[in-house]
Amino acid sequence: LIFTGGYKEGIPLGIHRFYDTSGVVENAYIYNETGNKISEGIVDDQGRKRGTWTDFFPTGEIRAKGAYTNNQRSGSWTFYYLSGGVEQKGRFERGRYQGLWNWYYTNGNLWREESYFNGREDGVFVEYDEAGNILTRGDYINGEKDGEWIYQVGDHQEKGNYVIGLREG
Repeated sequence: LIFTGGYKEGIPLGIHRFYDTSGVVENAYIYNETGNKISEGIVDDQGRKRGTWTDFFPTGEIRAKGAYTNNQRSGSWTFYYLSGGVEQKGRFERGRYQGLWNWYYTNGNLWREESYFNGREDGVFVEYDEAGNILTRGDYINGEKDGEWIYQVGDHQEKGNYVIGLREG
């Protein structure tokens, strides 16, 4: 066996697996209902994703690159805009956001920095305008706003404190 996959009226559908000479899946493509390739990586015979993966927009441009371990996103991932520029970068651990994630404007300038622990916001959060000026700054603890937060919109600035996600003071 070197290939498995389905077609409907000549259009590829679902998972198409390619096998090496010993019968182990070496690559797979996933097609949507219109026959567009939406992902490429390894889907084993039990349907689990593993190894390096690339996701695509329906028009064929790269949407995301990263890896799977035990059918969960793991390690470094990069997501892209349709135009090809980087939208966001960060790490997954056991399928959850982990550590510092950076988001970017379409022009490549930094938009947001967010810290995560076990898939929840935990740590610094900073949002910038396209010129690099800080719009929002604060901290999260276990997914809740905590401590001083600053919001800047034009010439208007708000400062306040949060405790367990609720405004205080």
